[in-house]
Amino acid sequence: VTTADGLKNVAKLVNEEGKTDINITLDTDLTLTGEWTPIGTESQPYTGTFDGGNHTITGLKIDQSGTDNVGLIGRLGSGGKVQDVTLTEVNVTGGTYVGGIAGQTDGTVENCSVNGTVTGKGFTDTGGIAGSNYGTISGCSAEGTVTGSVNVGGISGLCVPNYDTGTGSLIGSTIEGCHSTAAVSGISSVGGVLGNLGNNSFLMACYSTGNVTATLTDGYANVGGVVGINSQGTVTGCYHATGEITSLGRG
Repeated sequence: VTTADGLKNVAKLVNEEGKTDINITLDTDLTLTGEWTPIGTESQPYTGTFDGGNHTITGLKIDQSGTDNVGLIGRLGSGGKVQDVTLTEVNVTGGTYVGGIAGQTDGTVENCSVNGTVTGKGFTDTGGIAGSNYGTISGCSAEGTVTGSVNVGGISGLCVPNYDTGTGSLIGSTIEGCHSTAAVSGISSVGGVLGNLGNNSFLMACYSTGNVTATLTDGYANVGGVVGINSQGTVTGCYHATGEITSLGRG
């Protein structure tokens, strides 16, 4: 892909023609104009490899407050991968499952950066990189602002295991080697790196430096510099370096 129109055409191949496993490689920096349609949907997740080639995409804009699965990739399916891309001057607004790189990911996101504003208007799962993570996010960073309702994080709103229908077992999800300088705010389960960490899931070697704010006024807001709420997951080698942690609730 060498042009913004070329990238939009590839998105159409995935979304409209069902070529969900097509591989995408950027050969240059791109500037997007107009409204972006996310690659991959809930019913047709993107399962190819999106290789940014260490290039930058500027001006990703999505204004779809009533739509779920919103980001550069709407839903990244199992086996799908996004790597080595920087998104700058992002302005992304969606409903539930909202992220700069992916609304939801069952695959792998590595060495990606997001700069700008990510906003979730729905009930849950908003993150600078991914709204919900059921796979692996590694070596990623976010800066700017991330705003949502429940499960809001600088990197991801939610990190929980995936269910393997073949074996009937849970496959753990992981976020590792990531950092966020974003200002993160939401109603509850708000964290500088991650909003909600589930059982059999792992957060390793991550940190945040931004302000973290939970606005729930009646009850426990669940807010933290690294993780908003840890539901029997494992946190290793993580810290919140600077920034204020504020809760209007009781905890």
